[in-house]
Amino acid sequence: MSSGETVKIAILGLPGVGKTALTVKVVSGRFIWNYHPTLENIYKYSLVNKAEAEETSINLEIMDTAGYIAFETNSPQQEGYVKWANGLILMYSIVDLSSFEAIKSLIMAIIANKTFNNNIALVANKSDMDHLRQVKTEAGQKLADEFGCRFYEISVMTEFERTTQPFIDLCADAKHSRDANGAKLRRRSSASQRLKKLIQKKLSI
Repeated sequence: MSSGETVKIAILGLPGVGKTALTVKVVSGRFIWNYHPTLENIYKYSLVNKAEAEETSINLEIMDTAGYIAFETNSPQQEGYVKWANGLILMYSIVDLSSFEAIKSLIMAIIANKTFNNNIALVANKSDMDHLRQVKTEAGQKLADEFGCRFYEISVMTEFERTTQPFIDLCADAKHSRDANGAKLRRRSSASQRLKKLIQKKLSI
């Protein structure tokens, strides 16, 4: 993305799925074992994308949200997260079926909100605990396919590059959306100018 542009990403999920751990891992490269329950924090970070031919720096604002608030039906907080973000990470734990079921309900509520037309990444955490798995990979992929979302299964504890990938991809999606919207505005402006000239020409006859 060009210098000066910022992408805002909100991370939503039930308490304990790893939202804060993911945020801290991306920002600092460290995994935290113990932390206090999150109320709501915004982290500002410049993420380097090495996947492209030329390294690019992405300005990020990451909102680590409070656990249950986003799941309150039609709550002001949920609407606020949706309006604030350019992209959403919806996170669940593969060892907690209830966290997956909660995300299923949340994603339907978000998609039903016609004002949100940005990008969503569905992130399944704790793949290092496969022996305790309650949610199959196929179930997560099916949900993502159903709603046209990106899907990732990661371990915040043991991986780094895979934890940053959802952010990199959402930033790329945001850039694509901005470019597309910019092209639409340019076309509308051009059409408006042509119409204005046509009207002026007719009035001068």
